[in-house]
Amino acid sequence: MKCAIIIPALNPKEDLVAYIEEILSLDIGPILLVDDGSDAATRAIFRAAAALDGCTVLRHDRNIGKGKAIKTGIAYCRQHFSELAGIITVDADGQHRVADVVKVYRRMQAEPMALVLGCRDFGAGTPTRSKIGNTLISFGMNLLYGVKLKDSQTGLRGIPAAMLDWVARLPGNRYEFELNMLIVGHKMAVRCVTETIETVYFDNNKGSHYRTVSDSFRIFLHLSRAFVQYLGSSALSAIVDIAAFILLSQIFFASFPLGQRLLLSTVAARLLSSIVNYSVNRRLVYAQSSRIYPTVIRYYSLWFCQLLSSFSLVWLISANGPNEVFVKIAVDLGLALISYQIQLRWVFREGKRDNRDKYRTQREVR
Repeated sequence: MKCAIIIPALNPKEDLVAYIEEILSLDIGPILLVDDGSDAATRAIFRAAAALDGCTVLRHDRNIGKGKAIKTGIAYCRQHFSELAGIITVDADGQHRVADVVKVYRRMQAEPMALVLGCRDFGAGTPTRSKIGNTLISFGMNLLYGVKLKDSQTGLRGIPAAMLDWVARLPGNRYEFELNMLIVGHKMAVRCVTETIETVYFDNNKGSHYRTVSDSFRIFLHLSRAFVQYLGSSALSAIVDIAAFILLSQIFFASFPLGQRLLLSTVAARLLSSIVNYSVNRRLVYAQSSRIYPTVIRYYSLWFCQLLSSFSLVWLISANGPNEVFVKIAVDLGLALISYQIQLRWVFREGKRDNRDKYRTQREVR
C-alpha cells in the first residue's frame, strides 16, 4: 500500500519543486505540501508544486509551526485518502535525500505496525550547534522519559495509519510536537525502529527555521514538564509523609524503642502518603491512560521496597546520633529521585502485548 508524504514548509527554496517531482516519480503515494504561512515571495514555488500531478498544497494564513503543519496534513489524509499504509513526514530544506525517504517507506512495508525513524549519525561536518543540541535533547529524553534515541529531532518519520488517531491529538504546534510523539509513543510501548540516513546540512544549517534560543527554551520546558510535575507530586506526598511521621514518632509512639518507633511511624506515614502520591502521579504525562490494576501492583511493589530502604537507612544513620526527622528527609529525597526512573520505566509503562492488541484492533476497524 502507498503512503502519503507530508512536507511542512516555511519559505522554501526553488529546488523544492524538483525534489517533489523526484519523489512523485517513485510512486510512493500522494504528496501534501503544507505552506506554514510563508512570505508572499515564495508563492510561485507553491503554485509550481500545486501544478504537479499528485501534489496538493495546503496553506496556513500565518506561521503556526511545524507540528501544526503536520497535523494539517494528517487531517487532510484522513479525510481524503482511506487506503493508505500511513504517512511519511519529510523536511522541506533538502536535508532528507530521496533515497532515504525510500528507505523509510520500504521499512514501513516490512514492519507496518512500527514507527519508523530516519536517524542521522552526526559525523564529521555536522554544525556544532546541531550536534550539541541533539546530544543534549537526546540525553534529556533518555533521563526524563526513558526514550533512547541518538536523533530524537529527526523530521523523517514513517507513521502507520493505525497510529494517526493519537498522533493527530498530540499537544504542541512547533518542534515539541515531534518530541511528544516519541514520549507518548514510548509510554504506550509503541514499537519504534530506526533507519540510518545521510546527515546533510547546507551552509552550516543556515536554512533551518529552528530558532536556537526560543525553540530550545520551549523544548527544555517541555522536556522538564513531567519531571517538575513529579517533583511537585513528590513534594506534596513528602509533606504528608513527614507530617504524619513527626506526629506519630514524636507523640503517639514517642515512648517506644527507636527501632519500633521508626518502623511503626514509617509504615503508617508512608501508607498515607502513597495514596496521595499514586493518585497524583497517574495524571502525569508518562502515566496517563495506564490501566489501574497492573500499575497499582507495580506501584506498591516499589512502595514496599522504598519503605524497607527508608526504614533501614534512617534507622542505621539515626542510631549513630543524628535526628531521625532530618535523616528521613535526606534519605527520602534520594529515594524519590530513584523512584522517578522506576515509575517512568516500569510502574506506569504499558505492556507491549496490550499495545499490539490495541493497534491490531485499530487496523481492523480501518
